[in-house]
Amino acid sequence: MEGSQNINWDDHILRVFTVLAGITISAAFNVIATKNLVTEDILFSVLVLYIVLDNWYGLTKDLSYFDVVDPSEVIFYLLSLFTYACLPYLFGIRSDLISDFKQPEWMLVNLAMLCLFDAVRKSLTVRRLKKSPNFANNLPEKVLLGSYVFYALSGYFYFLLLFLGTLVLSKSSATIITKVSIVFGIWLLIKTIDVVAIPRTSEIMASIFLKGEPDSG
Repeated sequence: MEGSQNINWDDHILRVFTVLAGITISAAFNVIATKNLVTEDILFSVLVLYIVLDNWYGLTKDLSYFDVVDPSEVIFYLLSLFTYACLPYLFGIRSDLISDFKQPEWMLVNLAMLCLFDAVRKSLTVRRLKKSPNFANNLPEKVLLGSYVFYALSGYFYFLLLFLGTLVLSKSSATIITKVSIVFGIWLLIKTIDVVAIPRTSEIMASIFLKGEPDSG
């Protein structure tokens, strides 16, 4: 047990993700190169590239706050990497596992799984921040904790929304371009909330509830 705690799991997790991301990026470029530049193929390839890079940034940021040493957390992170690298989407579009599912549906499945894993990841970060020895007197960490609580709660909500969206979209008779537009619209809304609304809300809540607290950070 002592030996496993000396392993730098953070580096191993990032290395595994780098390998998986490389496979995904190669597949995305291969789709563009081998097909007749169908619009939805190009759009989804661009979305896949963005998701992979965005997840690499988010994963690196989270792992900078604490070291992953617990075996259950190691297993969770390794399993989540497959979703962060969009492998469920790539597997889905290459199989006939569900006949009603095409590119838009499989992307929503991947995004739903991504939001679920991300919510759990944020929850783990919240737990680690609360256990920090300096948390009680560290105002920046309290503000960060508040934003991560919002991210975790919103992640579970996104998961349910995307799961229901997948079912609805799979039964819809809309054109492929319309479905692609819906997928992009949903993801754009989610990212806007994450990038703009949640940080702003966290700052407002912090200014209300933490006003006047000492900052020893």
